[in-house]
Amino acid sequence: MSSKHRAIGVEDFIVPWVKKVKLYNTNHIMYAWNHPSVDRLMSNENFHPPSEHVVNSVVEAARKGNLYPQDGMSLREKLAKLDNLKAEQVFIANGSLEVIDVITRIFISPGDEAIIPFPTYPMYELRVTLAGGTVQIISPKKDLTYDVNKVLEHINRKTRLLFLVNPNNPIGNVLPENDLIRVLDTGIPTVVDEAYYELEDEPRSMSFLLRLYPNLIIVRTMSKAWGIAGFRIGYSLASDRITDYLNRMRITCSIGTVNMAAAISALDTIDYFHKQNTETKELRKELGEELDKIGGIHVFPSSGNFMLIDLGALGINAEEVVSYLLQNNIQVRLMNRPELGPGFFRVTIGNREQNKRFLHKFREFLSEK
Repeated sequence: MSSKHRAIGVEDFIVPWVKKVKLYNTNHIMYAWNHPSVDRLMSNENFHPPSEHVVNSVVEAARKGNLYPQDGMSLREKLAKLDNLKAEQVFIANGSLEVIDVITRIFISPGDEAIIPFPTYPMYELRVTLAGGTVQIISPKKDLTYDVNKVLEHINRKTRLLFLVNPNNPIGNVLPENDLIRVLDTGIPTVVDEAYYELEDEPRSMSFLLRLYPNLIIVRTMSKAWGIAGFRIGYSLASDRITDYLNRMRITCSIGTVNMAAAISALDTIDYFHKQNTETKELRKELGEELDKIGGIHVFPSSGNFMLIDLGALGINAEEVVSYLLQNNIQVRLMNRPELGPGFFRVTIGNREQNKRFLHKFREFLSEK
């Protein structure tokens, strides 16, 4: 090579927007796996193990692990029945994160924009950036609920996608139907992530709006209320046309035989599903009532399997309590996001014993402060 030309390294061939992205931090999950005795109250996991029917189906499916998986139509049909839709309106993928990734890639190209109200699940921004798009971050109201007026004000000719979460993570609040309709009336493709909707006191999906709004895409997961996070099943509900495009973009055979068997079996054990969700809601209510007795903290009402707590009025940095709890084998999640203050952390609803241990050590920490 001529000395006039500098050597080209392999990184010079990498698209520039990928270089800007930091790897999503999963240290909290790895810590929990490496410390089995810890109470995993940090990742909004379902504390109920899969039913025996699911376990048996997984074992049987594993015996066919030498074969490529099915196309997933039987699973799509079962999921469609939950909302009285057609299987052609259901897109399935390897967890809701793959669903979000595929949605982003069919709408976002370099130079396009997506609108994301904060605070929310950070993966939306990450996937948009990896597709070469940019994000319009919309700050919330004082109570951390969506400011729909601001959302509408920021829509421009570059806007190609909009993300909403209902109930929202990490707040736990539910988006009013009228606010969603105002957004859908713009015609902008709008993702409504309903990862936690089954855990509302009276679950109400926005799927009924699909017949009126072809720009609506609902995202769901079987990781939370269904309790099979380790099997990575996510899906979306949308028009036939949008679903067709999603299937074109998805990696073929991305869902393994074992994963599909787990999902189908979970859907077949609906009584177990309702029983575990009823218990989770009861425990959420109990935990909320106990937390409300603690003076000086603010607990956000939640329709998910978690609660957001703010220690700001006490002048306490949440890092202190997160560290203290971890030293006592209780792992919660620090919410160190720019749009939140330093006093925020989130606790997942655990079983009764886990919740009691959390409350005891949390009160102990506050008394020492």
